[in-house]
Amino acid sequence: DEETAKTTTTTTSGQLLDAYFGGGFSLVVDADGPAGALPCASPRVARDFETLLDGTVVALPTSRNGGVDACLGGIFTDHVGILVRPDRIVYGVARDSAELDAMIQDLIHVLRRGPPACSV
Repeated sequence: DEETAKTTTTTTSGQLLDAYFGGGFSLVVDADGPAGALPCASPRVARDFETLLDGTVVALPTSRNGGVDACLGGIFTDHVGILVRPDRIVYGVARDSAELDAMIQDLIHVLRRGPPACSV
């Protein structure tokens, strides 16, 4: 499905999460959500996440299925995803699909604009 980002699911084997992240931005989602689906409201934003940001969806098992939700403080009870930069720093979290769309669109806008000019 061209509206679905690449998906990788973690295991509870203790393997580092870095093994599951791609080279670009990653969206960490609840594995109990729609399988392989990026929780965006807009198919265009989902496509842009994958193509413009080299985005990967990382679906983590939650406490409901013996996963890592306790480590994340139950974030998936109130949020649909965690956007992680390529350097593995959290860029932001989204409470719903509309907020996720806005965050991804803002990020694309910032990256297209380039770094701010420095004055000496």
